[in-house]
Amino acid sequence: MISLNESKRKLQFAVVGAIIIAILALVIPILFFRSSNKVETPTLSVEKVIPPNEQTEKLPQDIKAKKQKIIDGKLKEDKGDYIIYDSAEYKIVYLPSREIFFATIKVEPVAKNRENVQNWFEKFDLKQEDLCNLPLRLLVDSKFKKANLDFSPLPDGCT
Repeated sequence: MISLNESKRKLQFAVVGAIIIAILALVIPILFFRSSNKVETPTLSVEKVIPPNEQTEKLPQDIKAKKQKIIDGKLKEDKGDYIIYDSAEYKIVYLPSREIFFATIKVEPVAKNRENVQNWFEKFDLKQEDLCNLPLRLLVDSKFKKANLDFSPLPDGCT
């Protein structure tokens, strides 16, 4: 005959086992679906996104002059960075420490405003290929990142 203590112990093991199985039954599918829903995004090397300062030193003299003209037209300084242009659609900032322009697109349509940013630089007689080496990098406001997963920080035509 089984004593009362033995049957309580067997019941406790059964309950603990059932709880562990239930937890595993919930956790494993969650982990599976979580990993299968990941969207692969193309990766760029740090050197492509933020090139070394030596790259800007190699710019032709006429491009350096156009770049300086843009910088001289800054609206204001903010913690050492220069606000070059600021509108409801996009903001262009120059970081002297890295010698790079960042343009943040603030509103939709992202593709159209991306084009507008590049056209803004072309008003200074820069060609599209000059934007790659200037360097200019484009950013999207965090509100629009999920809708623009394929957005590249490089200007059009840059690799």
